Amino acid sequence: MEPFATYDVETRAGTLRVNQWEKPSDTPPRITVVTVHPWAPLGGGEHNCVGLAHELSNEPGVARVLTFQLGSSSLVGGVITHHKREIQQIVDVCNWADAKFGDGK
Repeated sequence: MEPFATYDVETRAGTLRVNQWEKPSDTPPRITVVTVHPWAPLGGGEHNCVGLAHELSNEPGVARVLTFQLGSSSLVGGVITHHKREIQQIVDVCNWADAKFGDGK
C-alpha cells in the first residue's frame, strides 16, 4: 500500500514528511482528514494510522487522508513539557493542508 503523494512540510518544529492517501478520481475529494497517532514516545506513530487512512480514502472522490510521523518528544525531557511542540506540529500540518487543499473557508 503506497501513498497517493508525499510532501515535505515545514513546521516550527522542523520538516515533516506528510503522506496523502486517496483513490484517483475525476472529481477532487470532498473532505481532507488529518490523522495523527498520539504518544510518539511510547511507540505510537504514522504506521498506526495507515489502515484508517486506507479505509477512509477507499472510495474515489470522498476523502483525502493525510498521515505523518510526529517529531517525538523525549521521555527523559518529559512528555508533558514537550507536548506543546507536538501540538504545534499538528496545527502547522493542518494549516498547510488548508492552504493546499482548502477552499479558503
